[in-house]
Amino acid sequence: MKRHLNEAIEFGPKYAEAYLFRADWNVQSGKPAEAIPDLYAAYRIDSKRYARAIAIASNVWMDLEKPDSAVACISLYLKTASLTPEKMAEWEKRRTELEFSAQLMKNPIVLNSFSMGAGVNETTAEYHPSFTIDGSKMIFTVRMPYKGGCPGFGSREEENFFESRWDGHQWLPRQLLPGRVNTPCNEGAGCISPDGKFLFFAASAQSDNFGSMDLYVSELKNGSWQAPINLGPNVNGPHWESQPNFSSDGKTLYFVSNRPGGIGKQDIWKTRRLPNGTWAKPENVGAPINTAEDDFSPFLHANQHTFYFASKGHPGLGGSDIFVTELQPNGQFSAPQNFGYPLNTLRDERLLVISADGKKGYYASNAAGGKGDFDLYGFDIPSNLQPEPVTWLNAKVLTEESVDQAFIDIVHLASGDTVVQTSVSFPGGSCLIPLPTGTDYGLTIQAPKHLFHSEHFKLKSTDGGQQQTVQLKKIKEGNEVVLKNIFFDTDRFDLSPLSNSELSRLKGFLIQNPSLRISIEGHTDSRGDKNHNLTLSKRRAEAVQQWLIRNGIQSNRIEAMGFGDTQPIGDNQTEAGRALNRRTTFRIKGL
Repeated sequence: MKRHLNEAIEFGPKYAEAYLFRADWNVQSGKPAEAIPDLYAAYRIDSKRYARAIAIASNVWMDLEKPDSAVACISLYLKTASLTPEKMAEWEKRRTELEFSAQLMKNPIVLNSFSMGAGVNETTAEYHPSFTIDGSKMIFTVRMPYKGGCPGFGSREEENFFESRWDGHQWLPRQLLPGRVNTPCNEGAGCISPDGKFLFFAASAQSDNFGSMDLYVSELKNGSWQAPINLGPNVNGPHWESQPNFSSDGKTLYFVSNRPGGIGKQDIWKTRRLPNGTWAKPENVGAPINTAEDDFSPFLHANQHTFYFASKGHPGLGGSDIFVTELQPNGQFSAPQNFGYPLNTLRDERLLVISADGKKGYYASNAAGGKGDFDLYGFDIPSNLQPEPVTWLNAKVLTEESVDQAFIDIVHLASGDTVVQTSVSFPGGSCLIPLPTGTDYGLTIQAPKHLFHSEHFKLKSTDGGQQQTVQLKKIKEGNEVVLKNIFFDTDRFDLSPLSNSELSRLKGFLIQNPSLRISIEGHTDSRGDKNHNLTLSKRRAEAVQQWLIRNGIQSNRIEAMGFGDTQPIGDNQTEAGRALNRRTTFRIKGL
């Protein structure tokens, strides 16, 4: 074929159509660079008649990642082609987009990409990864040959979930997700909750589908994923819902839908989980995220304000690019920013997942060099593009009596705002809780038939999270609780405002147990005069007592006692030991 075209051009060097045919042959043969001279030649023969040649050249230049040359070609095309006003506007828009692409490609970000390894990537297509907050487990979608068993299923391939675990050095060989989530039909686009207890995902051809694709949730119990539950008619409808992303505070679910009432073709929506466990009517997240085109693949970072998504409607390099925006305190999103080249390319980019510490990004790509179709990759995020980091608290709860659940509240001590409300189930009794670093927190754990337990802590580092094992004591006469979130200034007995959440918790406990009588007991370290310490500890206990009385607890239920430095629980020779000795407690005096 090419030989005949060469002969035609040699015989008739002004035969523009032969140049165009040879250019097309080179493009189709994977030799786009060889097409450029022929396209220019056809244009020079008759720029009016063959203006389309320079328009084609702009596309070829972009395939070669030369946006400046592509822009120059479009400028020539606009000068010489006979275009309607509508077509003129389309090509001017295209030129603006390519000028934007040129700027991105001139200022590339440094990506140290790496494969997720042989344990994850095989000859099948792997995509849509999701991680627990500590990065120890990954669940992802695998597209594999259809094995049959799904009524009315018309595809040769099906999607299923696999999981892999990080052993500290590598991702271990993947395993089919245990339990009842995978079926002979399609399940994909999974999002595991930060604590690893719930999996939100999309599924089609299920018996309880409301539309062509619905959202479901499954709970992990005793190492097995339970039968999925449809999120219901408030979330799912007769249209298409997919790509769920669950916020780290457990309150909001983002997803993608083509339902009516949106801005574009596919829009990003959100729904909030109600106190009774059902889901509110979804809201469109609106502009500036959603456009008249497709906007999809939402990912809210664990810091709860940095939001990533893919879009075909915002200025980008290819069909769809990855963008980032910030959720402002007023509930509005900032103007989305293109994440940059070469993460975004001339191809379609979709989901981007960011680690809790903000240092790693994860994505799927079908670029050359992979093991199969789509493979999973990670990369090091440049420091100037890293989101505010988040770490986690790994809480393990032990009880003296058998219970089904224990309840965990974490408050921001300075503001008193509740940051996290969650629960742990037994057996097991553990959970992972994402939290921003550099903040003072108050932790309270409660369970039926037990005294509550409180701690305060500050997460300083994103490396490794923090472990907390808590032994709850039975409600029993003589048992004592250290009120670790009661604060006083040095050598004073005025309650700090930081104590408010702890005081309210103690008040609530006494209201829930109206027959209990308690003593508030104050303690100091050994520094200073012993008589002064005894008086100071008594007055601190009385400050707590009087607060409770002022807030509705009967005075005959509470006594106040001070012990000074006579009952140490730590070494008074070290600051850590003295800090343990400076404490306020309550003790059960009567049931």
